[in-house]
Amino acid sequence: MWLFLGVFQLLLTACGQHQGASPAQPSVAAPRVSVLTHHYDNGRTGWNNAESILTVSAVSGARFGLLRTVPLDDQVDTQPLVVAGLSSVGGQAVGGHDVVYLTTETNTVYAIDGATGAVLVSRSLGAAVPSPQMCFSNGHTVGINGTGVIDPVSETLYVIAYTLENGVATYRLHALDITTLQDKVTSQVITASHALADGSIFNFNASVQRQRAALLLFNGSIYAGFASFCDFVPGQSRGWVLGWTANTLTPLAANQLTDRATGTGYYLSSIWMSGAGLAADSSNIYAVTGNSNPSGATYDAAGGTNFAESLIKLSPDLTSVVDWFTPQNYVFLEATDGDFGAGGVMLIPGVFGQGGASVALAAAAGKDGAMYLLNAGALGHGGPAPASPAPVDAAAVGYCWCAESYFVGANGPTIVSSGGGFSEIESVAHTTPLTIQLWSVPSTIPSTGPVLVKAGASSDLSGSPQDGGIFTSVSSHGPSNVVIWAVTRPTTTPDASGGYPMSLFAFSEAATNGQLTKLYQGVAGEWGPDSMNANANTVPVVANGQVYVATYKQLRIFGLH
Repeated sequence: MWLFLGVFQLLLTACGQHQGASPAQPSVAAPRVSVLTHHYDNGRTGWNNAESILTVSAVSGARFGLLRTVPLDDQVDTQPLVVAGLSSVGGQAVGGHDVVYLTTETNTVYAIDGATGAVLVSRSLGAAVPSPQMCFSNGHTVGINGTGVIDPVSETLYVIAYTLENGVATYRLHALDITTLQDKVTSQVITASHALADGSIFNFNASVQRQRAALLLFNGSIYAGFASFCDFVPGQSRGWVLGWTANTLTPLAANQLTDRATGTGYYLSSIWMSGAGLAADSSNIYAVTGNSNPSGATYDAAGGTNFAESLIKLSPDLTSVVDWFTPQNYVFLEATDGDFGAGGVMLIPGVFGQGGASVALAAAAGKDGAMYLLNAGALGHGGPAPASPAPVDAAAVGYCWCAESYFVGANGPTIVSSGGGFSEIESVAHTTPLTIQLWSVPSTIPSTGPVLVKAGASSDLSGSPQDGGIFTSVSSHGPSNVVIWAVTRPTTTPDASGGYPMSLFAFSEAATNGQLTKLYQGVAGEWGPDSMNANANTVPVVANGQVYVATYKQLRIFGLH
């Protein structure tokens, strides 16, 4: 049985859920759910299977809608996190209400009462960095850019703030008490070094590295991936995976540098994944990298010097790349800035049969719109030669700055993908329909033939100048009352306040003539007039009868009136 440990195990233990279900027999019912990490769990499935209030009929009915709006001080590029059952936060009694934790690009951390919308406590972690490298793909100021993670046992929120200290851009890892937002130990200034292929030492440079991927809490350590600012300094920016012991913030003895080549002057192989988190199973850590040199000539996964355009599996001590998968069109992806790593990786819970053996599956897609279904135990390598073994399957989903979700419903194990919309891959602007799609995955994988079967798709949700694909999440009560949630990117037309509206959608898994049944559509917030170049990679978070959507300077809370 594939078990997601770390944060997901703690979340389920705290909420009373059972972990040992097979894909065909998901767990049923839970008293209260906390959402402690990006996309709900360390597998990044985006699935809350213990939602008994927001049923299909409730979401489609007249009672569901916006409950309250909470003003914030800046743009939110991170996902809300939710802790259930706390008694007091910020010196104020909350009576067991859900507490929502948010971070902004001003380096402000908020704890908000989910029942009332009251700000219980907030704290600034320092001055944010203005216009880093003149890259505005996350706004004009960068502060907390990657979603943090919460340890419910120690009641600690881990976040990385990007601060301007004496004129120097600096990353600091914080371990905050979730009841006070004060540091539990001294914050850690992030530094690192690694040997390159020629033996020279390369040092981490905070002024050129962007911390955008969500943090991972796994086996008592915190992990973070690093990317670049718009690839504007490719000679100094590389993909890093760094780790720290959680309770002390002591750096791990080793780290991973995805590109250790020398002599080319163009490196990268960044880990950004549109803000999705590093993933983990019971033994390893997973990430997806972006482009390196446009020539495609510096890719060298087999030699261990450059893991560009690849899904990589790392040992938890960060001493080695255990396995990897590289799409065979990697040269095209390199030449067109077609990052495979524009999307995250999702590890699918449960065990699937194949040829008498048990396999664990992973899914990943990127800018060129190919979603790969992979055997996580044998990723297949790929790259210049045919993959051996080949990917389990692949499907065209459309341009994807996004991440998949997963659930088990009426049709069994199902992957939720999104793709399409606007893209500049091949250095040419393209626009195709943006849809949410469902793909059925059989519990027994055939040795030949297609595996992914399209079970339905939404209508076209396009209409934004931002990059293609969106983030989804799923709520259900066991295998019933499955609701797929999504927040679209901002429209091209501003509203009366000058902001660009975004919409919250809810769909049932049921499809009529291949089209998913829409349950709800409403304004989810807006994106700021000065941030349209900054993709709104917004994840709707569903917990205990409410939906939380954080956008530009606001949190909107939806539920039943």
